[in-house]
Amino acid sequence: SSDVCSSDLEQPKQMSLLELLTRTRLQIFTYKQGTMMKNAYPDGAGSGFFFRHQKHVILVTADHVCHPFDHENGRTQRVFEDKDVALVNNWVEKNENGVDMPVLTPVGGFYYFDKFKFDIDKGSLDDYKPFDATFAVLGEDRFQRPFKNEGMAAVNGPVVPAGLDMIAIPNDAVVEPNMDDRYFCYGHTNFGLADDGIHLKWDTTIHEDMKYCNDYGDYYVLTPAEPIDGKAWHGISGSPVLNQEGGLLGILCGGDPKNNAIFVLKMKAVLSLIESSLRIEEIEQNKK
Repeated sequence: SSDVCSSDLEQPKQMSLLELLTRTRLQIFTYKQGTMMKNAYPDGAGSGFFFRHQKHVILVTADHVCHPFDHENGRTQRVFEDKDVALVNNWVEKNENGVDMPVLTPVGGFYYFDKFKFDIDKGSLDDYKPFDATFAVLGEDRFQRPFKNEGMAAVNGPVVPAGLDMIAIPNDAVVEPNMDDRYFCYGHTNFGLADDGIHLKWDTTIHEDMKYCNDYGDYYVLTPAEPIDGKAWHGISGSPVLNQEGGLLGILCGGDPKNNAIFVLKMKAVLSLIESSLRIEEIEQNKK
């Protein structure tokens, strides 16, 4: 049942921000279609989070994590080349040979959106751009196995034990930016094969004390505490960006090293799409 993923942020002030980061951010792997169940290595990685809206638990991530080819420069339409998407449960089960194997939960049924202007005179679509957020409404079958957090030890800071239940961020945790707040995100970067040539390895990254700079369309622009190093950011797209109180600002989507700017897709914009999608789905269900 879905209670393996906590339903809300109960008394977030009783846990450290580091614990909250580890209990909200999910690891996502993507695979070429049809290869995931063949024990293939992932060909992409990103982050996401569980979001609770009304009775629904929803997986939210950046669209370019699941549909990378649609976001290549110069695209005038989607290529509709989907990836198989899986969440890492941070849970192991024994296989038929009695060997502990990590559990992955496949997820499909993603909603995605495009932005464009329609030129009536030309009868054409201009300024096409895929909206860089996607989400999937998760049914009970996605929670047959628990989702747990990873352990974490910060330098001169709190230690977060592994194996705690993941948390679904509720919609009332969505916040507006504030010049006085500081913003944080967490994830894994620099994925590759370990020295044994079998297991994956990665670096764990926490970005702290980002500051709100300004709005840019559907994005908030944040200034990181240190100059952007691509290696420290690549692989954590889709992570929730939280303020020091645990409020959800939005989805980490990208950065501009030249201007030392981080782009966070506004969660309030994503929430409006979630609400409209759920209403349409409800209408379709009522027709049956």
